[in-house]
Amino acid sequence: MALIVHSMGAYASYPNDRIEWRRADYDLNKLVKSLKGDPVKGYAQLRDAERVLRRITDSDRQPALAYFSAWAAKRLRSLNLGRVVLVPVPSSDCTSYRHVGPPYEMAAAIQSRMGRSAKVERWLRFAEEMTPSHKGGTRSVETLVQALKVAASHVKRSRVVLVDDVKTTGAHLKASAKRLRELDILVETAIVGATTVWDRHPTPFDIEPEDLGDD
Repeated sequence: MALIVHSMGAYASYPNDRIEWRRADYDLNKLVKSLKGDPVKGYAQLRDAERVLRRITDSDRQPALAYFSAWAAKRLRSLNLGRVVLVPVPSSDCTSYRHVGPPYEMAAAIQSRMGRSAKVERWLRFAEEMTPSHKGGTRSVETLVQALKVAASHVKRSRVVLVDDVKTTGAHLKASAKRLRELDILVETAIVGATTVWDRHPTPFDIEPEDLGDD
């Protein structure tokens, strides 16, 4: 089954002494770091999908969430999916269904723009805290599936859109989709803040959707 990932941009993860970064690379880097809650050096000024100028800084994450949600809501409307359930992909430290992390905040920001056509449900969590992948944690889809817990008494047969901050290998997205599909939930779409790239992307703020497929 397809899992189409729609990404707001290409997140440069190569050293700028190897490949020269462009203004767009720096701007997107600041935007994504703000979404993730990481420190932001300097600032970026970007016009969102509604042509509103957003100033991205270290002191306030709301402009980054507003920028992302404007893009995401526009993209989801263009897909004509009807009413959707936005399910945050759990971060490595998410062991509670009430956990509030960047993916949940991003999903909530989308919902605030889409009104009744979208609903946020925190249906996924990990049984125990996981080691983040960037610190050597597993990228095995099957291992992640086994570690994921689902709020089975609350899930409904809905059209789900997964929401995450950054896609690198896609393992967490694949595992989340597979775990929900075990309960006959339709999961064919994901919205992410950025896709990690290891080489220069020609258009960092305009990248094609990617089908992760189903392992």
